Amino acid sequence: ERERERGERYEKVSCCLLFAAAEGKGIQLTASFTMSGEWCLIESDPGILTELCERIGVKGVQLEELWTPDASALEQLHPVYGLVFLFKYGGEKEKKAPIKHEVEGLYFAQQLITNACATVAIINILMNSDEVDLGDELSEFKGFTTGLPADMKGLAIGNSETIRSVHNSFARQEIFSIADPNQKQSEDAFHFLAFVPHNDRLYELDGLNHAPVDHGPCDGNWYAAASAALQERIAAFGSDEIRFNLCAVVKDRKLVYADLLEKVRAGDAVAAASHSEEELISLIAQEDDKRARREKESIRRKHNYIPVFLEAARQLARKGKLMPILADAKAKQKSRIAEAKAKQSTA
Repeated sequence: ERERERGERYEKVSCCLLFAAAEGKGIQLTASFTMSGEWCLIESDPGILTELCERIGVKGVQLEELWTPDASALEQLHPVYGLVFLFKYGGEKEKKAPIKHEVEGLYFAQQLITNACATVAIINILMNSDEVDLGDELSEFKGFTTGLPADMKGLAIGNSETIRSVHNSFARQEIFSIADPNQKQSEDAFHFLAFVPHNDRLYELDGLNHAPVDHGPCDGNWYAAASAALQERIAAFGSDEIRFNLCAVVKDRKLVYADLLEKVRAGDAVAAASHSEEELISLIAQEDDKRARREKESIRRKHNYIPVFLEAARQLARKGKLMPILADAKAKQKSRIAEAKAKQSTA
């Protein structure tokens, strides 16, 4: 039996898997699964998402943030394997319905775990690119799950200890959280989905749907097709909504520039026409700097600063300075609230 509401975690799933053994005989297994723990929220940050891919074992890819969905922006990052789109969930006025038929060779996993949408979107992209080196972990995972239905693929993701532990390694440190059962949730919910090309058609892979969404033929240029689909999705929210984020899953830019540099030095006229040797050396250095900056940000993000804050408060209290600071902060807060109310009354 399976119990689920859209977007909620599977508490317990009993399923039957039917697959063929090596000698071609059908073997039926009945298994009972329990989801392996909670999954944290992660930021839509290209550095975080790149590190997530690398720590799962994927090689030669990175994520780059895009400030516009224009096809020209995608062409500058060629090759692009897929797009990760973040938006306010439930804010659209209308959207296309998922397809009702299976697409041969298209890998699609549903999202069966709360907060796992970013990881599911990225996995759906990686699994659909023959050019990506998935590494041992994801290659084995793909081999096991390829023949399974979309919900069973999602179930397998939820029960992968490697994927879950890597995902949860990006959790923010918190001192404590207070849950008020009488307080309604006021924060907006945001969701990640993916866009990928497959057999010269553009597909939207939303883990909360039961199937992919077909956005039509690409006519040999999936960047233009993706740009049109994204602009259509954004327009469906109305002009008041501007909270979107778009990341491209691309080939490691340092590898791209290194390949071009090798061609330029070998006398390739086409490569030399687009970049000079000095420019490529500079671009490689910029990528090194970006990686170092992202690594530093990742360390700071994961570091537990709570003991430092608590010890600082303890030392201030011992010196008799904590309460005056607290009183001053409260006074400033009251002043800001009074100013805000005054502006509202005069508006």
